[in-house]
Amino acid sequence: MLSVYLCFVVYCLRVCSSEEDVIRQTTYGKVRGFVTERIPGKRIYTFLGIPYASPPVKELRFERPVPPTPWKNVLRAFTLPPACIQYDNMMYILEHFPGFYNNSEDCLYINIYVPEVESNRIKNTSVLVFMHGGSNRVGMGSMLEGDILAGHGEIIVVTFNYRLGIYGFVAAKDEGLEGTYGFLDQVEVLKWVKANIGEFGGNSEKTTIYGHSAGAADVGFHAISPLSKGLFQQVIVHSGSPLAFWATTDPHWPQGYNIDPSCEKLGGCNKKTYKEQLKSLNIEKLNEMKGMDTPRDLITFPAVIDGEFLRGRPSETYSYQLNVDQFLLAFARDEGFPVTKDASRNIFKTFTREDLKKVLNYYSPVYRHIKNFTEMVANEYKEYGDLSPYNQLHRVDADMIFYAPMFRLADLICRYMKDLYLLSFDHVSAYSPHPDWQGVPHGVDLFYVFGVPLVGHQRYQYDELDKEASRKVMTIWSDFIKGKNLELSPYQENNKQYSRLVSRNNEIMIQTDNSFRPRKMHFWNTVMPTINNSSTQRANEVKMNSSSVSCVNCFIIFISCTMTFVFSV
Repeated sequence: MLSVYLCFVVYCLRVCSSEEDVIRQTTYGKVRGFVTERIPGKRIYTFLGIPYASPPVKELRFERPVPPTPWKNVLRAFTLPPACIQYDNMMYILEHFPGFYNNSEDCLYINIYVPEVESNRIKNTSVLVFMHGGSNRVGMGSMLEGDILAGHGEIIVVTFNYRLGIYGFVAAKDEGLEGTYGFLDQVEVLKWVKANIGEFGGNSEKTTIYGHSAGAADVGFHAISPLSKGLFQQVIVHSGSPLAFWATTDPHWPQGYNIDPSCEKLGGCNKKTYKEQLKSLNIEKLNEMKGMDTPRDLITFPAVIDGEFLRGRPSETYSYQLNVDQFLLAFARDEGFPVTKDASRNIFKTFTREDLKKVLNYYSPVYRHIKNFTEMVANEYKEYGDLSPYNQLHRVDADMIFYAPMFRLADLICRYMKDLYLLSFDHVSAYSPHPDWQGVPHGVDLFYVFGVPLVGHQRYQYDELDKEASRKVMTIWSDFIKGKNLELSPYQENNKQYSRLVSRNNEIMIQTDNSFRPRKMHFWNTVMPTINNSSTQRANEVKMNSSSVSCVNCFIIFISCTMTFVFSV
């Protein structure tokens, strides 16, 4: 009888939890969470929808975040909060979280996933704060929930929503529109974590911020912003860069603007200021508004250099100012716009060389000093043209949008940071819905980081090797976050090594390589920026000596009768 009783006690210690076990005190009031155990033996205390700011509605629309109203009763943090308003009918979110349609302007909430580990008792569990991607106009914090990563890595995972699109980033300086509302939401979250995560067992001095795609550019901004200094210690930049052309406003635009503040375009302002008129518009009208034209519309309201959140252009600021001690840069093996196998066949049949030239021409404003930009790029990527002009475009997109600005960032900071690591996710699932030539496109590896193969997904199929790849990448992330020694080689000024997560002979392993795509990185980061403004140099005359490479250096939906592809920056 005694042995049965003891077994019951042990069982309760592992499985049962009282209401008091999941109540935590925050600055603004108490919150009650719940316990999940999607992986056997990995109990997670989960708190969903904790407000970190007041709803940014009515008079608070297009204003800086303000603290939430304190509450007296215990807040039930049981349900994922609504996503912030976005223009795409939730299609991007549905790719990640099928069946989730809830969105609202009242969206500034945090979700916290706390593993049941001993370090919680002494408030010493490492913390990961995730900033989602989606071109800063779509997505939400918990499109992929954080409990699997938290349990596997024994780290606290924090996800959150921030204002998107025009609501978060519209800038017209003289009209009182700062363009940094989404970034200031992010800063507010980091301040909240700093003040409160100890109550959840976390150590605020062991905090890593992690961003994917446009979220990667965002965390890159926080790494140099004076407003974020002291709020975290490490950064993970995943498939994006603050140095990308799409991340900040065109330097030729008026400073502090990413929209033309014309009352005429609003149908008149009725004696109101432009900002007052925007505040009065309904959601449908606001969702139709666009900022200044950007190449391929990757980010409709790019970041402005406001003098406060961003004091200068990141390419200059990264040379002398950094808020962090360690950097991990990660990317998918192939990046580019993901397409399905069926869509690929249709694209290869219909996408012509003229189509290629038209799309490349969209990028020409970025290189307005190069008169024959399209010809130069097409010639540089001609080795891919035998397969299809679309394959050429895919390679250009991967290099220009993602890889080149990421390696330019690495080359800037490797001169003064020894703890810099680069990782390429090279594992291709046997059940990949993408064509063989595309390999691992943009966003596929994010599912592995959040442990999706271990629990399954409505849209994708995974096997045991995928599960092992997921465990491996989660271990790398959590070891980096906890300050452990990594099996990754550091990226250094005199030794430009990067690591690859590969699958070989039915095993997952880490492999070290040198000089990622040296010719293409040299082309984008050295040759293209330095061509003389008056140059009419032909593409085949450009000398591409890869040995001279030094260490200095959206969501889009296209729908036709033949294909659909979904992409986020």
